[in-house]
Amino acid sequence: MTYEMEFHQLFGKELDPEIGCIRIADTAAPGARRLSNQVIDVMKQNYNNMPNLKWQYFGSEEGIFSIYPASIVDDCFNYDHRYRPWYVEAATPEPKNVVIVIDTSASMEEETNGKTLMQIAIDAAITVLDTMNPSDKVGVVSFSDTVFVPGGFEDTDCYKQELAKATLVNIENLKEFVSNLRSIGGTKYGIAFTTAFDLLRSSWLEEEHKREQVILFLTDGEPNDDPSDIMSVIRSKNEEMMNRVVILTFGLGNDGGLDFLEDISSQKFEDHGLPKYNESVGEVKLGHYTHVTDYTLLRSKMARYYDYFAFYDSLQDEPIFSVPYQDGFGLGLMTTAALPVKYNRKLMGVVGVDITLDDLLADVTFFKKGASSYAFIFEANSKAAGRALIHPLLPAPMDIADEPIYVHITTLERDTEFFDSVFKNATNGDTTGEATFISKRYLPRGNSDKEGVRTTSVESTYYWRPVQGSPYILCLVQGTGDYEAVLAKQITVVNDDDFLYHRLDLIPPRKSCSHFNRYATIDQPVVKFSPNAFINPTGYLQLIETENVVRQYGNYMKDSSSLNTYFKEGIRDMVLATSKVNELWTQNNLGFENYTLYRFIGSHNGVYRQFPGMIMNKKFDATSRPWYMRSKSNRGILTLSASRGTDNDEGNFITLSKAITESITFLSGTSDDVMVVMGMDITYSYFDKLMKKNYPQCEESKYRCFVMDSSGHLVMHPEFIQPGSRLYTRGEHITQIEPAIAQDLIDKNIMKKRRCVNFQNIKDQYYYVTEHGSQSRTIDNLDSTDSCTRYQFSEIPETNAYLGIIDQSRACFPQQCACVHDHCQRNDNDDCECPCLSSARYDFCNDQFSFSSDDAPSCTPPSPSLSRVVEEELDTEDLYQCFKVTCEFVNIPSECNSYSGCLWSVENEQCLENRVGSDEDEHLPIYLAACATAVVVIVGAVIGLVVYRRKLHDRNYEQPSPIGHSYPKVGNNVPRENPGYAPSPSDSPSAPSAPVQDDDQYSALDIDGGDYIAPNLEEHSL
Repeated sequence: MTYEMEFHQLFGKELDPEIGCIRIADTAAPGARRLSNQVIDVMKQNYNNMPNLKWQYFGSEEGIFSIYPASIVDDCFNYDHRYRPWYVEAATPEPKNVVIVIDTSASMEEETNGKTLMQIAIDAAITVLDTMNPSDKVGVVSFSDTVFVPGGFEDTDCYKQELAKATLVNIENLKEFVSNLRSIGGTKYGIAFTTAFDLLRSSWLEEEHKREQVILFLTDGEPNDDPSDIMSVIRSKNEEMMNRVVILTFGLGNDGGLDFLEDISSQKFEDHGLPKYNESVGEVKLGHYTHVTDYTLLRSKMARYYDYFAFYDSLQDEPIFSVPYQDGFGLGLMTTAALPVKYNRKLMGVVGVDITLDDLLADVTFFKKGASSYAFIFEANSKAAGRALIHPLLPAPMDIADEPIYVHITTLERDTEFFDSVFKNATNGDTTGEATFISKRYLPRGNSDKEGVRTTSVESTYYWRPVQGSPYILCLVQGTGDYEAVLAKQITVVNDDDFLYHRLDLIPPRKSCSHFNRYATIDQPVVKFSPNAFINPTGYLQLIETENVVRQYGNYMKDSSSLNTYFKEGIRDMVLATSKVNELWTQNNLGFENYTLYRFIGSHNGVYRQFPGMIMNKKFDATSRPWYMRSKSNRGILTLSASRGTDNDEGNFITLSKAITESITFLSGTSDDVMVVMGMDITYSYFDKLMKKNYPQCEESKYRCFVMDSSGHLVMHPEFIQPGSRLYTRGEHITQIEPAIAQDLIDKNIMKKRRCVNFQNIKDQYYYVTEHGSQSRTIDNLDSTDSCTRYQFSEIPETNAYLGIIDQSRACFPQQCACVHDHCQRNDNDDCECPCLSSARYDFCNDQFSFSSDDAPSCTPPSPSLSRVVEEELDTEDLYQCFKVTCEFVNIPSECNSYSGCLWSVENEQCLENRVGSDEDEHLPIYLAACATAVVVIVGAVIGLVVYRRKLHDRNYEQPSPIGHSYPKVGNNVPRENPGYAPSPSDSPSAPSAPVQDDDQYSALDIDGGDYIAPNLEEHSL
């Protein structure tokens, strides 16, 4: 049969949307019925009406799996949907406690069809673990002459004492234990049952007495211990648990002693000389014995253990949403909405629909309204109440590459008032509500992996309501007095030089060149939009941009009357407002072009300009990059950074950046909310050259100088610029390079150790803070008797950096600081140690973080990793260098390395062209930047934008009025951005125009006497 398969971007693979297909399980019932084509037609109609839907399917109880749209899979065999988590959870929604007991005696080494019984048992146990619902609890016991339970994990040994919640990390740990089982010794049942019952008993909470308690017992032979003793253990241990434990036994092979397993499952104590079970504590729940002679069926038979608990009356009439998981075709985090199909009081199967979290939660992911307002979603389902799906302190779904770690919402929102006033009410059936209290914000100081967080307290109002048709609660958090600064309409005449989109492969520039072996242009800067700049951010990420699409972008940017179906209001205005840097950047007469790699400006609403221009990663968002967050944290001063990340992948350099706030850009503004961050990347050696000119001591052999940022990371150090040096900085810490100085700064309480909790790694993350304006900011230790701490240290004014000058004239052999990043060695505040990770205070088995105080705030998510753009169709071999420097004519190593595009070769003793991206390791760039003269350069660039904005104001308005408007988001007559609203010169923050409301897309919630415009939850219900 011929299939008409075509690649579909939304699915990430080839498929045929005209048909569905089926997969038949190996153990499907004879004559199993197939799904009617009418159902496939309904699925097709769903796909046409809701293009964001992914896979739609129905798995029958008889073993037929029907899925739409049709696609070719690599392995049609060995798949049975009936023990996939989505099916099991829908078929048996009630939570259960399960202990898997596995025989590892020597007889399990018997081989059949190329596999030992041990390997078959391991596969079956892993399959059972994969069927666990997130609300289940599970444990594993292996036995032979003795008993074994999981242990030896770096961060926890709780699996020895109690059952573990079936979280991803716990399941993976238990699977690791099972995978490493080895067969040896005899077969003693008694100790195995004792351990299994003890695990159940330790996890048997009063409020969970209704949970099913299950032991799955697998063996291949009769016991070495006395059957009567074994039954006595089962009788007494089960009595402690009110006779609620069900024992399901599985016997492998033809050993005659396996019949005893039926007595165990039925708990026939009288047949072994024991009294009947104690009826006064409850009736025994009979189990079942399964004799397996066809070993290939063990996996499916054990995995169907849940059939024993599949009661018709427990089946739900509402869809069950799975814990999000990584899609196998690379579509990102996916969730399944599954619903049991019932007929004549029987379970016929489960119907499911897949949708990515990017599509499902796009409105919350890209919610950015004001500096201290945000949104999040958590579950209210009684079985998973509090599980957070999305929150600013968690990575966005589109940025998670591995399976995520989910945490309770009260771990992220730790204030007592949140638990008492919001969480309790939201999960106890209150449909909507609001509460106002002081809450904390954890904000990044820069690169969260290295620099930690800062904490602020904000009076906030929490508004919540359920998302219809789902177990989710949507919560909007509004900082009191928060508002969104909006640029006034820009009336500048736009020409072709004001807008060039970064897709140079679709619409080539007038002139192209090669910049670090990348296709580029210096004709004009390029513009890149972040997903948040678009009306439909997820749609943009899924859109295949074409020349026609890019021309539509340009038409709108150059003419506001053109049709706009892509961009949010305010984006065009920001493009125009930032276009005046084009002239400044392309003049090339400022004297530092040959030392500059890039100049750039990124706005809070998603507009980014860069010079030289080149193609950028589609997911690039300036506001999530470390240099932007670092500048935002250091608003008001110049920020120096060692390498601004992998935005362009051109190696190492210094970034100088400055946050431009509303109080600067708006004549009447008083807020320090960041509007844009402007910056430039320059070479290390250029800075070294300028620093030595301004600080002559640094050129003397007696001294060595370094520049450190406020987190203790070295911005510059002499070792970074030594020809042939292999120390390529990515922000090495002072504790690594100058341990004696670091310890002295710690002892003097200038550099302080802090920690935050990294939820995705389940680690405490230690970092350092050196606060400007702290006591003893200047140190003069040059006369110290300790030869290792003869140094001067002081702030560099109006920056986030410090200058250190070390006297190296005397021999020094300092004690090294501990530097094992993945495992801290010394957690005391007075001990010198490189930034590192240690085990967090986290109870793995109960999935709970514990916090004794706010000394461990929440770490913020790391900046998303961006892959380099591969320009397959753009050849740079014949292009001239964007900034041509004749490297071979430069004879001084330091002078050579200071030029962008040149690198001194130690082997050849000459200055060579540096083409980053080649296979020559020797040609990796080593850069350094300037702190004195270069500061003037960037501030000049910043002033250039401010002057332009003031000139625009003076030219366009006859009477004084602000260039932008800052509107409160709550209060009377609050406007929102929409096509029907445009500020006029007569508008003012105290008397804004009334909003124009689109009832089809938004609903108004009456808050504090005003209209708070929020996404219509009914329109976005699931």
